[in-house]
This record gives sequence, C-alpha cells and structure tokens, in this order.
Amino acid sequence: MSIKACISNLIDFKNVLLENYSIYNRTNGSRTQYYLDLLTSSEILRIAPDLSNCEQKNKSYLNSYFHACLIAVFLEKEGDSLWYWEKYAREIAPVLKIHGFYGQYLPKFTESDILEYFILHTVNNTFGLYNIKALTTNSDSNPTKFYDDYLNEIVPEITTNKILEKVQVTMKIRGQAEKKVWGDNDILIVAYPDFVLDAEAICIISCKTSLRERVYQSIFWATHSRVEGIARHTFATLDKGDSGRNSEIGYRGTDNAARKTRDVLESTMDRVYVFRGAEEVNRSYVIKDFEYLKKDLERWREDYFGL
Repeated sequence: MSIKACISNLIDFKNVLLENYSIYNRTNGSRTQYYLDLLTSSEILRIAPDLSNCEQKNKSYLNSYFHACLIAVFLEKEGDSLWYWEKYAREIAPVLKIHGFYGQYLPKFTESDILEYFILHTVNNTFGLYNIKALTTNSDSNPTKFYDDYLNEIVPEITTNKILEKVQVTMKIRGQAEKKVWGDNDILIVAYPDFVLDAEAICIISCKTSLRERVYQSIFWATHSRVEGIARHTFATLDKGDSGRNSEIGYRGTDNAARKTRDVLESTMDRVYVFRGAEEVNRSYVIKDFEYLKKDLERWREDYFGL
C-alpha cells in the first residue's frame, strides 16, 4: 500500500474518532480513560485502519504520524494544552503500545517527532487554510525536496529550488568563502496567491518539546533569518519545564522582570506558540496560544502577497 493511501486512512480514522468523541461523556471523571475506552471499543476497532501492507521504509514515519493523529483528537476535543499532551504521553501511549491492534503500529513514542508531525497535521488538516501548506524536508542539513503529510512533493521543482535558495542563511566564515546553510527549519510554511508554482516561504517553525540548551540553536538561526529578511521565524514549544517541572519561559512581571530565556525569545522570534496556561506563561505581543498560529498564517499570507 502506498504511503499516501496509508496516511489517508489514518486521517479518515482520526475524523471518525472526532465524530464519536463526546466531551460530555465522562468515565469516573477521567477524560484519559474515556478516550482509551473509545479507542479500544469494538465499534472503533472494527473500522480501524489496516496498515500492515504499508511500505516498511515508512514504518517510523507512520508510527509518529499515527500518534500525531490520535493526540490531535484528544487536544482538539479537550484543549491544546501541555496537561492533555502529557496525559496522552503518560497514560494513553503506554497502553496503546501493548494493545493487540495498536501495538503493531505504535511501538514508540518519540515526542519530538510527534510534536513536529502534530503541527504539520494541524496546519494542513485541522486549520482549513486556503493556499497555505506546511512542509517538511528530505534532509535536516542539506534538503532538496519538500514533503507534505503524504510525503508528496506538492511544490514544483523550480519553485522548490527558488525557496531553498531564499530560505538558506548565508554564513560568513572567517578565512573561508561564504556558504549557504539550512537552519533550524523543522517546518516550512509556504503560501501562494492562486497557483502553487508561485509559492513562497512565509514562515519557519522551529518545534521543541522543551527549551534547555537547544533553544539557543533556534535563536541563532532566527537572528540570522531576521537580518537577511527570510520569512517569519517562529518557535512552537510544549515547554515541558525545568527539573522542577516549572516553565522555562515563565511569567513576565509588571516590573518587566522575566527569565533570560523569555527575554531572548521575545526579542528574536516573530512569534512563540506555547501549550502552557496563561497563569504560568502570560501572553504578550510575541507569546501566543498555539491556536493563534492559524490567524497568523492567514494574515502573513495576505501581507506577503498584498491581498
């Protein structure tokens, strides 16, 4: 079975789950147990997708994308929050791993990959955007192709080459010739007025489950992108917290006091999308709820093409 057919079956299954998911039906007050009961019910298992004939080379991608679809159902119904993400990761994913049906397709829970594919899936399938596509690449360091959810190259080669040239950052290395480098571009958002041939990159999304030292890699590339005028550079994070599970971004006080991480993010990123509640990470001009990404992409497309 082609990867396109397999992903299509997963998305169809996700939509069935959404139709059958009741936000009012509670099992002993636990939304986690309710969702598990739904996923493992005989009615749902009868229509669950058979992915056994999918190509083995795409097994890892299918594993993570399947989790992304399942977690998307949970968050779309309960709210895009770190609380529900961790409920899924800690209480649902381990059960699915040993389940007779799900276990054959969901042996791993690689959180960084799942977050990336969750955002890819949300932009392309949940937001319902017009002439806006989220894409990944065939390489983290030297990409030559862009892929959508179905691993299709929806952007023509001539347009792909144009975008790659524009989005790469120029490195001026002492004692060496200048060189173009692909930055920390986990997801590239392209948009076009009418035809995909005219697509341009309007936004880069760096996806991180936590911040720690890796956030400064994203900040480095965002700074270079801003200097060279390369698309909007954004940062999407679960912000899983420090050793005490406290937010690594934190709260900006009325006296402007804030953690260094927050100061640096707000001064370099065009937008930071968070999953923690506003009582832990208060919102600002730069820091927004994840759902705000939809509004941003619609506006940035209009701004770029003067629509």
